[in-house]
Amino acid sequence: AGQGTMFEDFPFCKKGRLVLHEGKRIEEKDLIGAGEFMRKKSEFRSKEVESNNFSRYVILASKGCPWAHRCWITLSLMDFPLKLYFTHSFNITLPLIGPIVEIQFPAISTEGWRICGLPAHVLEGVGQEAKAGTLSRYLQGVWAPQKDGMWLGKFYQVSDPEVTARVVVPILWDLREKKIVNNDSSDIVRMLDRNFCESERDRSVELCPEDKIKEIDDLIADIYVINNGVYRCGFAGTEEHKQNARTEVYTALEKLEARLASSSHKFLLGDKLTQPDIHLFTTMIRFDTAYCMAFRVGRKNLNDFEHLKRYIRLIYDQPKVQRTCLPLISYSLFYFQVCQWRGKVCGNLLRLCLAFLLELTGANKPNCARPRLMLYKFLSFPIWSVIDVFHI
Repeated sequence: AGQGTMFEDFPFCKKGRLVLHEGKRIEEKDLIGAGEFMRKKSEFRSKEVESNNFSRYVILASKGCPWAHRCWITLSLMDFPLKLYFTHSFNITLPLIGPIVEIQFPAISTEGWRICGLPAHVLEGVGQEAKAGTLSRYLQGVWAPQKDGMWLGKFYQVSDPEVTARVVVPILWDLREKKIVNNDSSDIVRMLDRNFCESERDRSVELCPEDKIKEIDDLIADIYVINNGVYRCGFAGTEEHKQNARTEVYTALEKLEARLASSSHKFLLGDKLTQPDIHLFTTMIRFDTAYCMAFRVGRKNLNDFEHLKRYIRLIYDQPKVQRTCLPLISYSLFYFQVCQWRGKVCGNLLRLCLAFLLELTGANKPNCARPRLMLYKFLSFPIWSVIDVFHI
């Protein structure tokens, strides 16, 4: 996450409780800019690790966050014996025709990220988890402040009592030194690929080959326009800033579509997955169901990019990648927690219905068959018509 203008009316996450300034919480409005979302650089960027001692480190992440998802995919692909702990999730059950469908989606409290069920050796030197009563915990869910678990800001405060930062994931935590080693997802992915002991991982996967580092870094910079652009669109303070971000996102997507159309390779830099593929995948798997809906990035979605969709499907169909992906409706529910609602309730509720329709028809999946996509377009037409007619 970053520093800059955010919406004034987070419905489930009150503003001003996610920021540390010199080790203390301050109102986020004190850091507001001039209407454009500005992502602040990560504060912890050390790349020094004990390469042959995986048990010394853990990663704290969220299943909903695309930046943290990069680390999860990397661990899965390489069969790393590194522990990964996730922030609070909320379960709902949907009584549909046939079986009951249970959906787990990541939740964020009024304080930001909270993480439950951490073992004692991880909490050592940080503090104790808060415990809410059973009834209170049930009623709270994500619709009220979630008091269970440990606020991730404590890990930042322990690492640096004078830190000024927004509390974000992922976090590479050093259990011995009781400090954050790194909280930049791109750094962590590269460290997992290059800095840890080779004998402890699957070397058939090499995300950052030495001979392609320059190409990888350049491509990551291009993809960042999309990674960050969807947030610039969703958290824009003015319509002008939203439109500028939207234009940049779709321009970048068109360039990638052209690149894939003219290439004979499976992936962006050849026939093997590399780091840029992961950076792009974790945004695009959320694009239709979360960013186009909750963040209103636009109506043109992954299905409108033939080669890009085929490319994302190739990645999604890999079992080690697919097992890190939640039901795609989970990403919608996560982002609808933090999008703008003031003056947009009706439009948001209709878009949330569209997100559920995407899930029920399967049209939100990269490997969706054409008949399912046509069914979604048919069923969604009346809803989009209402949105267009009333401009909501």
